[in-house]
This record gives sequence, C-alpha cells and structure tokens, in this order.
Amino acid sequence: MEENRYISNFKKNNPDEECPQNLGLKWSIHEEEELLEYLSENKTLEEIARIHKRTVGGIDSRIKIIVCKYLKNGMDLDSISKKTNLDKSEILQIKTDNELKLMNKRKEKEREIKMLNDEINSIRNTEKNNDDIMKMLIKIYNKIDKNKKDELDDIKSEIMMINQNVKNIYKQLKRLDLA
Repeated sequence: MEENRYISNFKKNNPDEECPQNLGLKWSIHEEEELLEYLSENKTLEEIARIHKRTVGGIDSRIKIIVCKYLKNGMDLDSISKKTNLDKSEILQIKTDNELKLMNKRKEKEREIKMLNDEINSIRNTEKNNDDIMKMLIKIYNKIDKNKKDELDDIKSEIMMINQNVKNIYKQLKRLDLA
C-alpha cells in the first residue's frame, strides 16, 4: 500500500520520531466527540494527540474544522466556546482565518476562470484565422500548377485537421459551460 502524503512529509520532517498511527486518516464522529470531551477536561493538545495517535497540528486543524462547522450551522459563540473550551477571541480568529482562506480561494477561481476565458477567446480567434487561411489557400490553389497542388493538398489537409481539432475543443468547452 502506498504511503499517504502526510506520512511521507512527517517522516521527511521528523526522521527521529515515530509516525502517529492515525496521521492523515479520516476522522470518525466518535473521534470528534472524544476530542471535544478531552477539550472540556482541559487536556493539552499534546495529550490529545497522543491519545488519538495524531499530531498536535492534526488536533489543532480538527478543532478549527469543528469550529467552522459550528459557525456554518449557526451556533452562537458561547455554545462553541463551551463545546471547544476556546475563548471567543480564538473562535473569532478561526472564523476570520477561514473567511480569508475562502476569499483567497474565490480569487484564485476567478483567476482560473479569466485564464480559461482568455484561452477560449484565443481558440475562437484561431478558428477564425484558420478559416481565413483556408480561403487564402483555396485562392492560391486555383492559381498554381499540378505538382504544387499535391503539396498544397497535404497542407490543406493538415489545416483542416487543426481546424477540426480547434472546433472540437471549443465544443467540449461549450459543453462544460466555459465558452
């Protein structure tokens, strides 16, 4: 079985430490409930990490995920504070960090969409240019002798294939609602 990236990174960055058994594995509902229970008992992150066979960073990340889940479901700060044993300022910091992260993801998606739109426009222009080239070739083709026509037939076939490929790409992009 292939090692997950979390284990690989842990071993690379901590060559002298034993890798936690549950590193990178999905959290169960039961584990989350235990985590909240340990937090209410004022256990340290290090103690909880040892019990859950995870890293301190993994425990911290899971707490942030739980807080974000509670916020998304409309739970008030006092209730979240009681469940997680975090003070309100820590909860608000997690909320702010998460909102910034989401905002950055949205900006990145917007950049990706702009790049795709630019590429689509480029493909549209290429398609128009290919049609213009084809018309020019037909005009030239009609004016030249038989030997040169065979060479031009090859070029014409290549351009037709390229033009068809561009049209197929455009159709695929249209199906994906990107055109």
